[in-house]
Amino acid sequence: MPKKNIVFMGTPDFAVNALDSLNKEHNVVLVISQPDRVNKRGNKITYCPVKKYALENNLEIYQPDDINSYESIELLKNLDIDYIVVVAYGQIIKKEIRTLPKKKIVNIHASLLPKYRGAAPIHRAIMNRDEETGVTIMEVGPGLDKGQIFLKASTKIADKNLIVLHDELAKMGAGLIIKYIAENEYEEIIGTPQDESQATYAKKVSKNSGKLDFVDVNIELGKIKGLYPRPGASFSYNNKNVKALDGEIYSNKSDADIEIGYIIDVLEDGFLVNCANGILKIRRIQFPGKKEMSVEDYLKGNVLERNTDLR
Repeated sequence: MPKKNIVFMGTPDFAVNALDSLNKEHNVVLVISQPDRVNKRGNKITYCPVKKYALENNLEIYQPDDINSYESIELLKNLDIDYIVVVAYGQIIKKEIRTLPKKKIVNIHASLLPKYRGAAPIHRAIMNRDEETGVTIMEVGPGLDKGQIFLKASTKIADKNLIVLHDELAKMGAGLIIKYIAENEYEEIIGTPQDESQATYAKKVSKNSGKLDFVDVNIELGKIKGLYPRPGASFSYNNKNVKALDGEIYSNKSDADIEIGYIIDVLEDGFLVNCANGILKIRRIQFPGKKEMSVEDYLKGNVLERNTDLR
């Protein structure tokens, strides 16, 4: 198969794997990412991961404030484009651009659509303790992640945290976009409309998303796994906001003699917290201004008091 001319639109780490695969297999004629940001610390300009990759690999980079501006559209009109591939770009793409490729404009989305449209599909899949998630190749249309579906691939979530699942899905998406282009060149893939009755939205996570209230042990573990490392799940210990970075369900039965949200016991490798429907074991923590560490290491020079309220 002859190499195809690709315009790539993406910004964060999740997009880099796909860009790398496309760069190796096809001709990436232009990389488009969000404008550079000014770091609040030191007032320095920071480059997004996609721009860093483009510069390191001598790819032409374009960073418009508005991808739908007259200047942007005219620039793209002058390119020979087979496919536009979008991965977590961060701007809505209007029809004037969507109709430019000879073939398709497609998006790599980190969920099994129509489930988890929107900004934080990986976070929400873990936080909701789903059994599986995956990646969808879909056509970019006028609505948010509503386009017809071309390909999907799934994986079990199991005990994976955000970092592990993020990296797995990024690699999966990179492989799937190469597969899509190859199959579509051989014979055009007919898309499948999404079932709107099954659609859900993955709301963007905030700093308050990870506050542990110890009501539901499954939800609390989902917060710990799904928000690591940022923004992180957290609890209060002696008026300090402490991050809970790893844990497990110790028991599906709560301790009737201990208040909800209180430390039941401190073990060598973690401490137990009573929830309304079970017991949560927290194994890794981070105090304000300190490095993250295992509870085992923390206990070598510190104590965690039993019967302490963490809410």
